[in-house]
Amino acid sequence: MSTPIGTDLSRAAQFLKSSAGMDPASSDISAQLETLRADMARLVETVTALGRARSGDAVASLSETAHDLRRRGEENLAAARDRGEAAMDQAAEYVRRRPTEAVAVAAGLGVLLGLFLNRR
Repeated sequence: MSTPIGTDLSRAAQFLKSSAGMDPASSDISAQLETLRADMARLVETVTALGRARSGDAVASLSETAHDLRRRGEENLAAARDRGEAAMDQAAEYVRRRPTEAVAVAAGLGVLLGLFLNRR
C-alpha cells in the first residue's frame, strides 16, 4: 500500500542515493529514510487491519442485537395473541351465560357510539 508519506520518503531516499559524492552520513540518512518508509507502510497496514477487525466486531454485535430484538418482538406478539384469545374466550363465555345482558350492552354501546359520531 503506497501512501503519500511513504512515496515522499522513498523519493528523498532515491535522491540521496543518486547524489554525486555520497558521503557516509548521506548513506545513513538514506538507510534511515528507507527504514522509516517501511515502518510507515507497516503502520498503515496495521491500522487498516485493526479498522477492519473492529468493523467486523460491530457488524457481529449489531446482528446479534437485531436477532435478540426480533426474538423479543416475536415473544411479545405471541403473548399479546394469547391475551387476545383469552379475552375473546371470556367474552364468548359471558355471551353464552347471559345472552340478554350481552345484547342490551351491545345495543347501549351502539346508541352511544351513534350519538358520539353524529355530533362530529
